[in-house]
Amino acid sequence: MKYKFSIPVIEELLDELHGAKVFSKLDLRSEKEHWDPLRTVLQTMQQYTLFPKESKCTFAANQVEYLGHIINDKGVSTDPTKIQAMEHWPIPQTSKEAQEAFLSLKQAMIQTPVLALPDFQKTFVVEKDAFGVGIGAVLQQEGRPIAYLSKTLAHKHQALSTYEKEFLEKIKSSYSQDTFLQKIIQQLTNGTTSNNKYNWEGNVLKRKGKLVVRNDEHLRATIMQHYHVDAVGGYSRTAVTAQKIGSLLYYKVLHKTVNKYVRECDVCQRNKSDLATYP
Repeated sequence: MKYKFSIPVIEELLDELHGAKVFSKLDLRSEKEHWDPLRTVLQTMQQYTLFPKESKCTFAANQVEYLGHIINDKGVSTDPTKIQAMEHWPIPQTSKEAQEAFLSLKQAMIQTPVLALPDFQKTFVVEKDAFGVGIGAVLQQEGRPIAYLSKTLAHKHQALSTYEKEFLEKIKSSYSQDTFLQKIIQQLTNGTTSNNKYNWEGNVLKRKGKLVVRNDEHLRATIMQHYHVDAVGGYSRTAVTAQKIGSLLYYKVLHKTVNKYVRECDVCQRNKSDLATYP
């Protein structure tokens, strides 16, 4: 590969647009900051005898179309021209119920919500849900959706309880808060890494075939609570608890973390003699 620079994906570019009001299909935040970088770009193009096509350029606009998205100071929405074909889908004539179901589905498809641009100074909220064959989540700020996620579960995960399915969704949603994992994911999706320890399958980061858990103390404490204290755990010993977690999840120093948690468990201290601490 001649150039090994990572090309930013559209989601990463949109994440940086909060507060922008003037657009020229460049990552610029305000009108004051707009003109100097734009002038620099045009001067650089002139220096190297590059000529932009005027019909495809947009300068100092309040709204701009970019890769199928309409971007303005209100947020991001789907370009209406990209969903025109759906508006003209023929209506089935088989039954009234089929027609009503079709129209409801089409209406939901063409009335896409305006997604808010993320403000990294505010609190993010993740709402999640799980059902028999899949999981879903929405990332919000102050009640406005920023991103949606929907995924069909692998066959081995479909046997999990609803709680565990939602738990898996919480782990995957946390990737956006981890710069190290985000870098790995970007390299894997762009094909710019030779790291064979991780793989990216269906929006899931895995290592050794297991879901990767980010280095988050609260998240890992929740995992311990579920697999040791809750009904699925039953206050099992270190080896059993570690085996339950390790069969599905991956994170560093798993056994050490589990051992520390079990030894500090009040119920285990009082009821299991080999774990009791003596004066």
